[in-house]
Amino acid sequence: MSSDFNIVGKETPRIDGVERVTGQSHYTEDIYLPGMLFARVLRSPVPHARVKKVDTAAAEALPGVMSILHADNDITIWNSGDGKGRRRIVADTVRFVGDSVAVVAAVDRHTAEDALQLIQVEYEELPYVLNLEDAIREGAPKIYPEGNIRDGDPSLSERGNLEEGFRQADYIYEQEFITKHHNNAQMERRVSLAQWTGDRLTVWASTQGIYNCRSDIANDLKLPLNKVRVISQYMGGGFGNKNQGYDFDLMAAVLARRTGRPVRLEFTRPEDFISVHGRWATRQHYRIGVKNDGTLRVVDFKGYSDIGAYARGSGGIGGRDCYVIPNLREEVIRVHTNTSCAANYRAPSGPQGAFAFESALDEIADRLKIDPVEMRIK
Repeated sequence: MSSDFNIVGKETPRIDGVERVTGQSHYTEDIYLPGMLFARVLRSPVPHARVKKVDTAAAEALPGVMSILHADNDITIWNSGDGKGRRRIVADTVRFVGDSVAVVAAVDRHTAEDALQLIQVEYEELPYVLNLEDAIREGAPKIYPEGNIRDGDPSLSERGNLEEGFRQADYIYEQEFITKHHNNAQMERRVSLAQWTGDRLTVWASTQGIYNCRSDIANDLKLPLNKVRVISQYMGGGFGNKNQGYDFDLMAAVLARRTGRPVRLEFTRPEDFISVHGRWATRQHYRIGVKNDGTLRVVDFKGYSDIGAYARGSGGIGGRDCYVIPNLREEVIRVHTNTSCAANYRAPSGPQGAFAFESALDEIADRLKIDPVEMRIK
């Protein structure tokens, strides 16, 4: 039957395979433009503080330094995600270790790094919370004036009758599960190269979402969409974690506009982990009622998601959708902490919830002495 098709059942070479394996492909980090400047970011060493003063005099006097951004001379807001205008590309209040305080553009990377060492920052340190448990306690330090719970939470959905479901159950299981914050590690680190031609901006970015990136940059810089072009010919891995515009795209664009020269900002691997986002940590509590044959009758679920200092993604906790659960209550509370941002990548909200719920089903099957596969089929 495969002989009837041109593609299906046939060995088909990857379109860009030859270029990638022979080194002919050019990734964003391979691109260098004439007169290009190199940018580096000064990051906060403390988890929560007001930035009282940024002294850049010594750094500006260093030969080769072309421009420095900080809270006193730039108010660009990074709105990508749902941060509600809370995150500036150079912070006046830092909310996690690694939050950006200043950005230097210089004639080479080493000069930019040397300039960072010359910047003096005065912080007014504030109380902080580093985990879910501390953040939701009464009297916990507030990351935002309204508190640490994300606006609009809890997120609640219900169907059926929980009380009736538990009455029908032969066995009631109760357990709590915890998942930790973690990052993926794409082969190519974050890098952004920005160049202005008149009032038009071109950004070369390591992104899998060029149109998302373009619209985010245009919105944040208040530009018409047709004035922004984003190019990503090849990307060294993304996995859902390079799907939007980011603060470093804006940093490069703002510095390029100020200096009139192309600006390249490339992260180190530690910066790649700290300053973008990872998958959110969770604390999940399950109360599940089943029949003796393993048939699910009721699930009462309450989960907390640690979304870090700034909201960047859903913070949801999934994993139950493929099962027939006649009586269900799901409550998710998304909590801010003074840690790096959390957001979606690869199966948004799925892995955390699937780990917990599938573990619960395995434990129930073990206690009822039934086949866990047969239980799931029911």
